[in-house]
Amino acid sequence: MGASQWSWQVPYEPDIAAALERARQETYDQGQFYRQPPNEQARSMTEEEFVAADIAYMRASMAEAFGDDVGEIDDAMARASWHAAHVDVRDPDSLLESQPFSRTHSVIDMSPSSISPVPDDELQALFATLRPTPDAVEAAIADRSLTGYVRDHGRYVVTYTDGSPSTIVFVGHSGD
Repeated sequence: MGASQWSWQVPYEPDIAAALERARQETYDQGQFYRQPPNEQARSMTEEEFVAADIAYMRASMAEAFGDDVGEIDDAMARASWHAAHVDVRDPDSLLESQPFSRTHSVIDMSPSSISPVPDDELQALFATLRPTPDAVEAAIADRSLTGYVRDHGRYVVTYTDGSPSTIVFVGHSGD
């Protein structure tokens, strides 16, 4: 599928981690994320049955592509897939847990350690101010001039209305 660019805006609050959690929850509540269908085969088998079947499938696929000398295959991905299929999705964190390889292609994929503020020099270069308006930030997202983030990392901008902080806009690029 490839990674996706996304953005999400929440009302300003000084606690960035709390604002991020609000953005993640709103995104989840509104269904604005990629949801991988649960692996029904994994759900219908014990962990050991699924791991054995998945390893056999991988071994056969690799042998067909590369020859019979496949060697050992690590079962960590098969086990992670089995566990993911058994997660009861009820919030942003359990959604991420249920699809560890595809992620959600949204702000849900972010944690406080994977976001950072847009540096002042970039704000100045993009907006000619350190206090951009919500409309200016939205325009920069639309024309893709607000960049600088890498896959599975996001950035945020505090926007201002009439000189006061009004929103926090999170932007990023994530997913498989």
